[in-house]
Amino acid sequence: MATNSERARFMKLIDIIEQLRARAAKDVQIGNEANAHDLLHEKQKVMKALENSKTRAQLFKELSIKLNVV
Repeated sequence: MATNSERARFMKLIDIIEQLRARAAKDVQIGNEANAHDLLHEKQKVMKALENSKTRAQLFKELSIKLNVV
């Protein structure tokens, strides 16, 4: 089971991803493609951090189940 801090981190990362996507879309609309490209690159980094966080939470959950069995 995920802790409150894990949930908070997950939600924060999702919020950051959405903000970066929205800012990139706005930059494309005003013709600032270079900045939009940079923002989307940052979004990819945050998405990787989100995936790592999910993987880590899953590993903790599996370890917890194994420890409860023992």
